Amino acid sequence: MEVFPLVLGPIGVRPITDPEEAAKDLALTTFSILINAKDPGILAILDAVAPVLGPNADWAEYIEAGLDEGPSRDHWR
Repeated sequence: MEVFPLVLGPIGVRPITDPEEAAKDLALTTFSILINAKDPGILAILDAVAPVLGPNADWAEYIEAGLDEGPSRDHWR
């Protein structure tokens, strides 16, 4: 068996800003938010996916826990 590392970062995982796209894969959307948390447009990203992820308590909790203390976490709450 061969094992290869998978590295996710802002270069390889673009921000998901379309609610329809976000609804297709909640896990990928959550990773996208966490990976792009330092993006200057994070508040707009959160607004775009909130209708999809907000009602899903588990995913919403992962996002809240993964965002740094500050404006983005306060905005998500």
